[in-house]
Amino acid sequence: MQFKKVSASKADYDKNIVVRFFDADGASLAELRTPIDSDWGPADQAEKVLGLAIERSTEAGFRDYGIQIIDDDDLWEERFGELVDDPGCLVKLQSQPLV
Repeated sequence: MQFKKVSASKADYDKNIVVRFFDADGASLAELRTPIDSDWGPADQAEKVLGLAIERSTEAGFRDYGIQIIDDDDLWEERFGELVDDPGCLVKLQSQPLV
């Protein structure tokens, strides 16, 4: 399965199921947000939350939604599937010269 990597500011929370990966003291965790939720669900193991997102995407009412991934800490593992950059939805940080 292929997933699209997006920046938090570019994620489309109204049209996608969004999974946010993050590092919590060395543990890879994730949170899930769907278009009907107004906030993030509880944090859990990344693999478990991703599985829930895939399961939700097959339920009635969610079949028209994609799954977007926010992974600022680069915690994605190949075994989860293919993660491709969505060029229109990524924010590139440019380094500034020190003055």
